[in-house]
Amino acid sequence: MNSNTQSIYQIFDSGVSIEVPFFQRSYVWTTEEWKKFLSEMEDLCKQEKPYFLGAIILKKLTNDGKRKSIVDGQQRLTTLLVLLKILSLREDETTYEFLMHFRNKKGKDRSIKFRHSYYDREAFEKVILLEQLDDLVSDNRIIEAYNFFKANVNSYQLNYDAIVENICLVDIEIDKDEDEQQIFETINSVGRKLTTGELLKNYIFMDSEIEKYKGIWVPVFEKDEASIKYWDSIITAGRTKRSNTESFFQAFLQIKMQSSEYNVSPDEKTIFRKADSVFNNYN
Repeated sequence: MNSNTQSIYQIFDSGVSIEVPFFQRSYVWTTEEWKKFLSEMEDLCKQEKPYFLGAIILKKLTNDGKRKSIVDGQQRLTTLLVLLKILSLREDETTYEFLMHFRNKKGKDRSIKFRHSYYDREAFEKVILLEQLDDLVSDNRIIEAYNFFKANVNSYQLNYDAIVENICLVDIEIDKDEDEQQIFETINSVGRKLTTGELLKNYIFMDSEIEKYKGIWVPVFEKDEASIKYWDSIITAGRTKRSNTESFFQAFLQIKMQSSEYNVSPDEKTIFRKADSVFNNYN
């Protein structure tokens, strides 16, 4: 694990692309966070001094580090890029600079360097690929963030160059073979923990398997709000509390490991019977 203080441009430098993995929750910031963020950016532009935005944790997906997944920090990065996009369109001279740093430019590849999750990708790309400040209508939270900043950004109080030159982040980089699950637990120990369902969903379905995810996972676990609420509900068995999702996958694992097909030894069955970390049993 390595950590460095970097500018927003350095985070995306040298052709690096960052992906929001499947298990990450959708973008959830609301007006309260947007107002606070906007006020902080206005203060930054007045003082023009280095401003610490926080730490982001990235994990290498390739040995050369050109592809990374974001473990923590997607809310801040998403908000910052939406704000910068609006400013780049308001300040015509910065539009090219924005594209240079946040869009891939090799050959026919014009993809965005920050690739959002399945849930938010369409909305995020719609904002980042805008060529003018259009009116967008959607109940997606990223579109709502765009509309908020579009309506509330004061060009006299905010300056694109001042923000990108003074914002700094601590980039904590994890190697491919490091245990991100332990880091997830640490990150979420004081907040809302990632659920077993969210972790398993990312483990089972790759980004290239969206149709399989829609056909297998969604009809059972995410068919509607009632289904989602049911599977997220916590049940108690003795001193143990776990979600219905976790209980289901623990029971499924117990059934599967009895099959001679998998040749699970009695000692291994004893280990897998423990439900302290269902995700680690699958992983």
